[in-house]
Amino acid sequence: MPFRYFGRVTGFDGVAVTYLMRDNDLIAVSAGDILDGTYRIESVEMRGVVIVYQPLSVRTELLAPDGGAP
Repeated sequence: MPFRYFGRVTGFDGVAVTYLMRDNDLIAVSAGDILDGTYRIESVEMRGVVIVYQPLSVRTELLAPDGGAP
């Protein structure tokens, strides 16, 4: 898995944005996004992100270090 959970930021408008990290790059993700043409973001939740490696239909859950605690 080339991605790591980085964090979530809530803007002044109240909209939360979740970030993954690949190498030194931050990537904002939302459910339904396709990364590298191969990985699909299945869901984005407080506790983390679920990613599906589409060629093998393998699901991976990247958890927030604090378990999504507010």
